[in-house]
Amino acid sequence: MEATKAQKPKKEPKVVEFDDERAEQVFRIITNFWSVVRPHIKLPQERMPLSENASPEEKANFLIILAIFQRGGVISDTPSNGIHRIYARRPDLFDPREVVKMTEAEIYQAIRTETVFNYKIGEFVKSWLVNSKLLVDEFNGSALNLVDADSFREAFDRIDGRLYGIQLKIFSLFVIWLQEQGLVSRFGAVPLPIDFHAARLLMSTGVVKTGNLETPITKEIFGTKTAKEYPQLAKELLGRPSIAVRRWLVDSIAWWSLEKIQEYGYSHLEINPGLWVFSRNFCSKSPQAIVSRNHSLLLDPEDLEKTLDLWGEVKDQGPCELCPLSSLCERIFPSEPNYRFGKLVPVVRLKRSESQRPIISKENPFQSLMPFLTRDGNGELYPEEKRKISDTQIPLLVYDA
Repeated sequence: MEATKAQKPKKEPKVVEFDDERAEQVFRIITNFWSVVRPHIKLPQERMPLSENASPEEKANFLIILAIFQRGGVISDTPSNGIHRIYARRPDLFDPREVVKMTEAEIYQAIRTETVFNYKIGEFVKSWLVNSKLLVDEFNGSALNLVDADSFREAFDRIDGRLYGIQLKIFSLFVIWLQEQGLVSRFGAVPLPIDFHAARLLMSTGVVKTGNLETPITKEIFGTKTAKEYPQLAKELLGRPSIAVRRWLVDSIAWWSLEKIQEYGYSHLEINPGLWVFSRNFCSKSPQAIVSRNHSLLLDPEDLEKTLDLWGEVKDQGPCELCPLSSLCERIFPSEPNYRFGKLVPVVRLKRSESQRPIISKENPFQSLMPFLTRDGNGELYPEEKRKISDTQIPLLVYDA
């Protein structure tokens, strides 16, 4: 009798656990925050270079390409500006009926001057052509027809795995943009696009419980190409708990968010940009969130308690001390481990004593955070804005091209 090889037991899929009560608290605070800062923020998708007379189809076809380029470790303003420049030179690249007449080589020549796309330029070129062909063959050349369905899930299931580079996060983002532009009114709420910023804020506040998702980083990290470029960061990460960023994880959070936003009566059109702006402008400026390219600054609480200079420019008053979520926030998630190694790495957050915390107005706690808003997509304050900014100067803080 032929011996049979013993099969390795399949690993049970991990289950994402949530704190629903805390989620309601976070959603309420983020909604209030967004109502305060909204007049002073111009989001990347709101700077479309199309003419005022552009048709709904032209706008949708532009937005689907813009959404695809929100992939990977880039600041959203950066690829948006690149897409705007491409449109100014070659508006025909945003008409699927024209793109299908082109070759990959032609598309490559048209976008290669935008160096921000070089890190995945082969994928972007392929997606541009493949997706244009699908839109022409099955959706009459219009991205608007992608949402011609009875429900968001039906629309997504129809294109999942077929539109190159578009998974749940990007499709949610695209539909939200259509809704913001008044191009589609169906579906109501849609899942939140779970990028690094949304995941960071939901995990740091304990909305997403990560205990059963964490595994320590092993010596295998040193065999990666990224570790050769960032050796000190790799050394600092060794042995730390980490959460691998996988599609099943972000999709689980996204579908859960849809259910809870509907249950609590909040708007995804406020929660989505609110999470993104909050994390990118405030969470990113914690000294524990900063990691430089040449050396690791993954700072544990004891590091900051021993060496005050490590606090940098925020040693007297930083975003954490002013943050309305601070009582819920237990950990910091620096961005570099995610963007470089695809891992979310928590660091225990140092909480200063009450005597060190500045007084925050209970009537409007968000005004104190305004100086930390940035108008540069790369997260840097212009020189004239590095000083304290008074409430009367807040309107100057907008995202401009």
